[in-house]
Amino acid sequence: MKRIYEFTVDREETVKEETVKQEKDGTEVTTSKDVKKNVPKKYFLRRPTRSMTDEAELYYGVKLAEGIKAGLLTKALLEKRFDNDGGTRNDQENKQYKETLETLETLHKEQTKILDVVEKKRTA
Repeated sequence: MKRIYEFTVDREETVKEETVKQEKDGTEVTTSKDVKKNVPKKYFLRRPTRSMTDEAELYYGVKLAEGIKAGLLTKALLEKRFDNDGGTRNDQENKQYKETLETLETLHKEQTKILDVVEKKRTA
């Protein structure tokens, strides 16, 4: 089994901790407590085998078919729809966008004309 990547994560677990005490009369007393400690756990990503890859492809195909039946658009269908419909904006939004671009262009042209004039002539 080949491993692609390994890492460790500290996980908080309850661990029984026992302590032994000797009393004055010579007897030993053990006490146990439930203590929360961070215990390191090791994880890894395994390289998939051929059968795992085949099974995953089959699962993906089934889920994709279910999604398409439910109305999901694939990338190809989405691109075709954008080409046919003209994008995400409707006609009114396209008209407003075009007008905004035209006013921006005229303002930019005016600004370049003003900046072409020498600074002394502008301020006088």
